[in-house]
Amino acid sequence: MENNDADAIKNLFSVRAKDLCPDLDEGIRYMLSIYEGEFVEVTQNNSSSNKYSSGGERCIVSPVCVFKTTENYYKLTWNVWTINEKR
Repeated sequence: MENNDADAIKNLFSVRAKDLCPDLDEGIRYMLSIYEGEFVEVTQNNSSSNKYSSGGERCIVSPVCVFKTTENYYKLTWNVWTINEKR
């Protein structure tokens, strides 16, 4: 991210993830546009939680990681929505 290299970031994702995420390029561009500072450390890695929409569908929120730069903390996440599963 410090090198502003969108292609290198995209190459970190699996082929399946790229196929299932039509807005991946847009998300990477946005992430690079807000990134400030130099990398310091990863402060959290691979946790998940369940959330529910107003209609009751379950959403598993899975953070990839939380990392710290000299300027800020950043949390990279993806959401996995389960179909037809209600609370």
